[in-house]
Amino acid sequence: MGWQANLMKDIPFAALKLTMYEASLKAYRRLTHKDDMASLTAMEVAFLGVVSGAATGVITTPLDVVNTRLKSAAHVGASNSFMSVSRTILLEGGIAAFFAGLGPRVALFSVGSGLFWAAYERTRMLVVL
Repeated sequence: MGWQANLMKDIPFAALKLTMYEASLKAYRRLTHKDDMASLTAMEVAFLGVVSGAATGVITTPLDVVNTRLKSAAHVGASNSFMSVSRTILLEGGIAAFFAGLGPRVALFSVGSGLFWAAYERTRMLVVL
């Protein structure tokens, strides 16, 4: 069940990470009237990565909580479906329980995404893709 739980979390995470970055990039370029990527500084790209990473971290935290509970010993012997674990989390802690660990997750993904997107865009400019 571990690999299936990872897919339930990682596929939406990857799609959302890219979508959030592209949306923030498009909005920022529209607001600043910067028509090409070369006109953006590394700090601007890093900032957009931080913003998109934070948003992605917030939105996907519930999936991560369910994923963690699916894999933990806390549910040994219990039904191990995504929906049953979600139901248990909701009954035990309410909606707030789906956002356990939100602060550290957002901090990690903010910094990581800022560094990743800045490095990606700079490398892409050096190597014509």
